[in-house]
Amino acid sequence: MELKLFKDHMANWKWLARMMLLANVVLGACVFLLAHGLLKEKQILHVLPMAVAKEYWASADKASADYIKAVGLSLLPYITNVTPVNVDLHHEQFLKYVAATAYGRINQELQVDRELIKKHQVSRAFFVDKVVVEPDRLLAMGVERRWIGRNEIAEERRGYELRFVITDWQPRVVGLRVGPIGEDGKSIKEEES
Repeated sequence: MELKLFKDHMANWKWLARMMLLANVVLGACVFLLAHGLLKEKQILHVLPMAVAKEYWASADKASADYIKAVGLSLLPYITNVTPVNVDLHHEQFLKYVAATAYGRINQELQVDRELIKKHQVSRAFFVDKVVVEPDRLLAMGVERRWIGRNEIAEERRGYELRFVITDWQPRVVGLRVGPIGEDGKSIKEEES
């Protein structure tokens, strides 16, 4: 009888050992999958504009005009309102939103702007009074004022055009144009050659 009881206890221990082994294997597999990100839920990073005035919608590759307007107006001060002291920081912040395909060209244009601002100690402020928005473009028009020290050296109507592409929920700038406003009031004048 003791032998049968001993065998029953051994069978229970073997069963328990097998269950523990199985639990350890399953737990190890879960830890492995978690460590490699296979069980994570897909996370979406949504860029929220600084000021939201209207409802908007955005998807992985498209966005409403109101979203483009809000993002564009949030980014615009980084390139329009600069001084010799803050121009590097402002342009660096703006470049974080530029698409890789356009980064070199836009950075080069901003580099020329930075050099002129620092060389001549120019401060610049842009006062937006009209905005034209299309699905992938924002054109902000207004008055730009420039100073050297306390002396205002220029005041003119200008436009800043930002072109966007939405990739993986991220708005990216793919185009930047600056210049006088065109005759139609909805574009920037083409530069004469």
